[in-house]
Amino acid sequence: MSYFEVGKLGRAFGLRGEIRLFPNTDFPERFQAGARFRAVRSDQTEAMVELDSVRMHQGNYLVRIKGVETPEAAAVWVNATLYVPEEALYPLQEGRYYIYQILGSRVESTEGEPLGQVVDVRTDGAQDLWTVRDAQGRDHLVPVVDAFIRNVDLSQHRIVVSPIAGLFDSD
Repeated sequence: MSYFEVGKLGRAFGLRGEIRLFPNTDFPERFQAGARFRAVRSDQTEAMVELDSVRMHQGNYLVRIKGVETPEAAAVWVNATLYVPEEALYPLQEGRYYIYQILGSRVESTEGEPLGQVVDVRTDGAQDLWTVRDAQGRDHLVPVVDAFIRNVDLSQHRIVVSPIAGLFDSD
């Protein structure tokens, strides 16, 4: 079964065993009392955890794991990463994709010319960027905007792009 990261736990907070949570998802509503996650600690030990409570405090998520009621017990979970199985991923709007669905896809031009394979996805700018590695091992950054991305066929792991001059030039 495949699992996907949805959040990271930070440091313990207060005296009731709460822990700061840093969501890594477009769906923070998944973090609610009763929600279950696979938690992997920094020492790589893992366990299934259930959230006992979730609240906001000064713009931060604070969670308490069922059975964790002291700062000392909470400290065990500092820096743990929270995962959900693939079947727990929320459906996305048309034209939106999970990173794992895009990675490894082959990329070709609208004329059918092979351009490479998606090897990385960057999500930290104005729009996402897909890193496409060509047959010579060179990386090309493709902005994920309608002007370039013409078709994404997840079942065939195939992406068709309409590249502008210079985007895939070898010089």
